[in-house]
Amino acid sequence: NKTKGFNEKLTRWENREFIKQTRKYVKFKVIDSYVTTSMRRYEQLGYLKVMSYWVKRFFIEDAKEHEVIR
Repeated sequence: NKTKGFNEKLTRWENREFIKQTRKYVKFKVIDSYVTTSMRRYEQLGYLKVMSYWVKRFFIEDAKEHEVIR
């Protein structure tokens, strides 16, 4: 509640921002566990396009944002 949840104005790395804000109030650990994630972006855009986007973002940081799919 103190962090007011995810910043929905961010189009990428909203998890990173949420964790950064949460660390101000609580301690937490990363556990060895399975994670389920949404496949909407892959289903809508295709695996190749999504994977190439993230590989490119790893090497080149730019201001271009990808569209939000929620």
